[in-house]
Amino acid sequence: FIPTGAALKVLPGVYDVKRLHYRVLGVLSNTVPVDAYRGAGRPESIYVIERLMDQAARELGLDRAELRRKNFIPPQAMPFKTVVGEVYDSGEFARVLDTALENADWQGFAGRREQSRAQGKLRG
Repeated sequence: FIPTGAALKVLPGVYDVKRLHYRVLGVLSNTVPVDAYRGAGRPESIYVIERLMDQAARELGLDRAELRRKNFIPPQAMPFKTVVGEVYDSGEFARVLDTALENADWQGFAGRREQSRAQGKLRG
């Protein structure tokens, strides 16, 4: 139950999600009843929302970072209650993304990818 419950709480991520549908399938097992704890479910949930953002950007022909910026919860909306009832008290998500992109030299990534390809390697 822990991964399932925790995943739902963070599924919207840092995005202003208006609607959310979540389906869970419980499976009976003959193994010992154990479960993960301390963060379980959160990484998986964030992975899902971020891959959905990437897929949406591809399908819409938009830059992935720009689609994220357009859908971030804006700082002026804080405190912000998500569609699943969790509350963000603060956050400047676009600024954090911009800093990460700058530190990673995102603009230079295409060139690095081509250099790798010329050496018979795949990147990104």
